[in-house]
Amino acid sequence: MRRRLVVALLLVVLAPFAGAVVPRPLLAPATAGGEAPRRVLVLSNPIHTDIALPADPDVLERLGFLSSSGLPLSDPAVKWLVVGWGGRAFYLETPTWSDLKPGPVLRALTADSSAMHVAVAGEIDQAAEGVIPIELSETAFADLVRASLDGFARDARGEPGPDRRPLLRPL
Repeated sequence: MRRRLVVALLLVVLAPFAGAVVPRPLLAPATAGGEAPRRVLVLSNPIHTDIALPADPDVLERLGFLSSSGLPLSDPAVKWLVVGWGGRAFYLETPTWSDLKPGPVLRALTADSSAMHVAVAGEIDQAAEGVIPIELSETAFADLVRASLDGFARDARGEPGPDRRPLLRPL
């Protein structure tokens, strides 16, 4: 009995250290049917956090309606579609810290309407500060694209579409 208590105590004490030292995931996650993972990037800075989706043909097809707003999706230099969601006034009026004003911050925290922010980008340095690459299974990637589409306004037919008020801008 005493030996079990000592072993249990050791496990309780050593488990947090093992969790900090052992890399996670310990083994590479298996993908269904041997599918290759899809990479997305989380782009984070002190003002905004966005998700960069690869400008692969399937993504461009799903988000093709954005080209009607002037987003140059067919430009061969486009490698990533950067998507974010947040307060409309904050996105429009605070692209950098130097643009920070109390009004958009208060509206973002209270009664501001939400907006989808979409920009195009060329190559992104994945080792840069604030860039976090994430590998997703094909299913998880499809769910992420679907969730991104859910953030857009819908037309009378229920199709996603851009809000005609100016918000889309090159990155």
